[in-house]
Amino acid sequence: MPGSADAVQRLIHTLEAGWAVVWVRRALALALVVGLAVFFLLHEFRGLASSQGMDQAQMGRAMLHGQLWKTKVARPLAAGQLQRRGKNVAAKIWTDTYNAPLPPLVNAIALLPARSHLTMGREPIYVGDRMIVIMSMILFLASLVPLFLVARRLFDQRVAILGSTMVLLGDIFWQYSLSGLPQMLLLLLFNLTLYALVRAIEAQAEEKPALRWLGAAGAGFGLLALSHALTIWIFLAALVFGVLHFRPRLRAAAWLLAPVLILYTPWLLRNYLVSGNPAGVAFYALFSQLGLSEAGLMRLLFFDLHSLNAGAIRAKINDNLLAQTGDLFRYFGWSVVALFFFPALLHP
Repeated sequence: MPGSADAVQRLIHTLEAGWAVVWVRRALALALVVGLAVFFLLHEFRGLASSQGMDQAQMGRAMLHGQLWKTKVARPLAAGQLQRRGKNVAAKIWTDTYNAPLPPLVNAIALLPARSHLTMGREPIYVGDRMIVIMSMILFLASLVPLFLVARRLFDQRVAILGSTMVLLGDIFWQYSLSGLPQMLLLLLFNLTLYALVRAIEAQAEEKPALRWLGAAGAGFGLLALSHALTIWIFLAALVFGVLHFRPRLRAAAWLLAPVLILYTPWLLRNYLVSGNPAGVAFYALFSQLGLSEAGLMRLLFFDLHSLNAGAIRAKINDNLLAQTGDLFRYFGWSVVALFFFPALLHP
């Protein structure tokens, strides 16, 4: 029938070149995202496998009962630290000074919907573990939004879509989302902070006020520090860049530094009041791989800093450099595109 044929032709044209093509592509993209998440959650996930992920998970569960940043893990080194500082070991050993504060808090938020179902049952995988992994997946998918925006501002929409898709398909990111570790929270905060820095650089180039974007970047770095203290090294590099790139230099540095101090100083003060050390027992993690692993250090009652020697420190630096460079491709998510991205920036 001619009328039916025309209707079919119009439908096909709408799907291929009309207004519906955008929604078809979005639906396919959404189906891909949901399919990947369901596959990894139901097929790949076997429960939290890392001790640190389990530790932060039990702290998150304790938060649901009003026990803020309390732990059920008694580390001998923490007990020794409290004892040497003249603290009440029995009262304060259960106050955690090892983990950063944000990951357990995010875990507590993840566990809220299943609060009444957190008792251990016969299920092969604990429901609380699933909720934490679902939150990690949400954070991972959310991190793609600022990543896309940064890539679109620096390059174009096609490159942004390609880059975001390659990250989405990177197995290493999904595996981290299954670990219960805070990497996906860090990824989201890092991408948001990077977006704020890019906007600040653009504002500076266009001779527009950049301080509010620098302040936003500083807040991002503060939240990163509250998620993992090692990110302070990233902030220090960004601070040096800010001083060199932005004008006036001191004001730019102040807008970057002030939010970090405002956000992070209370946690340092809290750790000092609890343990006598602003870094808490996590301070000793700096000396892992100097004869003992980090877990081995935490089993000691006392660690003598005078026992360190230059040879052991050099060996640790060399081993870490070799390990980092050897796993570089894996850190790029096994993505060839990501591997060649940075050399491509050298092209004029």
